[in-house]
Amino acid sequence: MEELHIKELGFVNTEIIAIREHFLMTLSIDDWELISFVTAEEHEEGDEFLKLPTGRWVYFEEELLRKEMLYQID
Repeated sequence: MEELHIKELGFVNTEIIAIREHFLMTLSIDDWELISFVTAEEHEEGDEFLKLPTGRWVYFEEELLRKEMLYQID
């Protein structure tokens, strides 16, 4: 069921795998909703952007990055 919801957000299998591998923590459905697609022109250098294997770019909301940082500290 979770996989279906993630795909409804617009992600394909290879993108899901790449994003899951990018994070040490397990992403919840709420976490996936903090990830948005951006155009190549909108992305900048930094941890909040990731180029996916499909060539598309995603942006990670600050809340998600903060959660990952806290996870790594624990």
